[in-house]
Amino acid sequence: MRSGKITILMPVFNMERYLRDALDCLLKQTYTNWECICVNDGSTDKSGIILAEYAKRDKRFRVFSQSNMGLTKTHNKQLDLVQNTDYLFFRDADDYCHPQTFEILLNLIQKYDADVAECGHLNVYEEDPQSHYKSIEWEKYPIFVFNDMSIFLTKKTRRGAWLPVWNKLYRWDKIKDIRFSEKLSYEDDNFYSSVVNANIGKKVIIDCPLCFYRQNPASMTHSLNFEKYVNAGTIRIQESYDYFIKGNRVPEKYLNDFYADLADDAYRMMIRKSLKKCPNLLLRKKLFFQSSDLMNQYVAAGIVQPKYLNIPRRFVLWLCRKRLYALARLFVFTAN
Repeated sequence: MRSGKITILMPVFNMERYLRDALDCLLKQTYTNWECICVNDGSTDKSGIILAEYAKRDKRFRVFSQSNMGLTKTHNKQLDLVQNTDYLFFRDADDYCHPQTFEILLNLIQKYDADVAECGHLNVYEEDPQSHYKSIEWEKYPIFVFNDMSIFLTKKTRRGAWLPVWNKLYRWDKIKDIRFSEKLSYEDDNFYSSVVNANIGKKVIIDCPLCFYRQNPASMTHSLNFEKYVNAGTIRIQESYDYFIKGNRVPEKYLNDFYADLADDAYRMMIRKSLKKCPNLLLRKKLFFQSSDLMNQYVAAGIVQPKYLNIPRRFVLWLCRKRLYALARLFVFTAN
């Protein structure tokens, strides 16, 4: 296997409970030519102390501190700090990965001359990380190579978990100019990963769980803020339309599929999540009427096209656009 330097980006905010697991899994890597840029994003717990301890212990940890800026701005700051590297890997401070992760993904990216190597993952809870660290004969696992990256923009393939950023090794020279949208402080992986897929030529996926996604109820993903979620949805729909449709980045053969996914995404994030799941009546109504106004704008502009939704969802969308809260609330439970 040829050598190459891997830079890991790890934003940290109040993760003292799990941070040592995330850092220890890097120290256990069988491939050792790496550095980790850790940014303490205004933590108020002992995360900063732990980071300083590891930086003193191993010079491959580069630690920076800042007042709280949020995930997307922190990611972009980390990307600006990257120097003289060959590959990039994102790591969440409450998750961990197998000791052979870098070895396997680097082998794949070089063997198949790919721009991105992606692995599988497992959802984990409070088990000991060591229980997942048994040696892997990775050659025995299914491997899939994609040259048509536009297929990922439409979700026509369900192969792999392509939305997260934390289960992939990227060639730095292919993505070095791509940044996270700072308009999105939530659900930012989706848009970033879509932009990456539009700018690379080949991806290799191994159906082997190397990353372990901790089901941490205190994390941003699991502490669902409905207002933040809906707002992220409205911004992401507009961002996706501007970048991909207005930017002519979707091939003609995938255009209908992309519009269908855009409509599905808008329905899921702007209507269903709050109308069906939000337990607070006042907030639920506020988000409903907010989404109603925005949906009317998006439909008028051709950004969201109802014809791509199935009939039950199309009906709920119509009720939403007519601001008929009670009926929309009733029928959203029957629209799958």
